[in-house]
Amino acid sequence: MITEAVAARINQLYVNPQERTPNEVDRLLDQIAKIRESCAHDFRLLVPMKPLPPSLVPDVLIGARHPNRAGYYADPQELRFYCLKCSDQGQADVTTRCPRCLGRMIQPREYEDRAKYFGSWSAKYSARLYTCSDCGQEVVMDEYKYGCL
Repeated sequence: MITEAVAARINQLYVNPQERTPNEVDRLLDQIAKIRESCAHDFRLLVPMKPLPPSLVPDVLIGARHPNRAGYYADPQELRFYCLKCSDQGQADVTTRCPRCLGRMIQPREYEDRAKYFGSWSAKYSARLYTCSDCGQEVVMDEYKYGCL
């Protein structure tokens, strides 16, 4: 049973976010958000990435391969990056950010011939080629053709 004193204390503790008066930190966070929105980002990696192996096609890197006989799966490498101008941080893998320039990667809808890039055919896996929208770097992924595993 809630007494009147407890109910009054609960009402005293509650603050409606829409009615709350913005404080200095709120104003600074809004200012930071505006700076980041208008920033011409200069992203750099926070952690050096391991070099991606080349595919059989010149200038195309291998982002990930299907499981080998031991069952190991090479996930796409995670990239953690930081903007030198606005201190914005983010992370993505090589299917969404370019390993060369950190530009955006474009994913095609269709699969390509796996043997062309990896040297062998697979009934379950196909090659999908991702291309950087800024520098043109291509990364091929060995992807499961039939949806999620």
